[in-house]
Amino acid sequence: MRIAVNKENEIYLFDQNDVLTPAIEIDESILPDDFFSTFAPGYYVYQDNKVIKNPDFVKPDSPSVEPTNMNNSLTAQAAVLATIQQMLMAQAANIAKLKQGGA
Repeated sequence: MRIAVNKENEIYLFDQNDVLTPAIEIDESILPDDFFSTFAPGYYVYQDNKVIKNPDFVKPDSPSVEPTNMNNSLTAQAAVLATIQQMLMAQAANIAKLKQGGA
């Protein structure tokens, strides 16, 4: 398993697939039992080859869930991309039929 830490040794990211770079390679046996269920960036620190709860951790304020113009724009773009993807898939199917001699 790999973890990424900041300058204060707070763990802000982890990867069980060992592809995270740059990262610190650790054995999962040093993790607290509740690591995966309670993980939040900065909630744990890596000290002396141990993963412990961060005594200085402060839970961040919850972000607003009201839609913003940016969210609306992203939703619209996602819908356009989905339509384009469907069109490309239909075109690929038509090309495959033409290659097989069908019409």
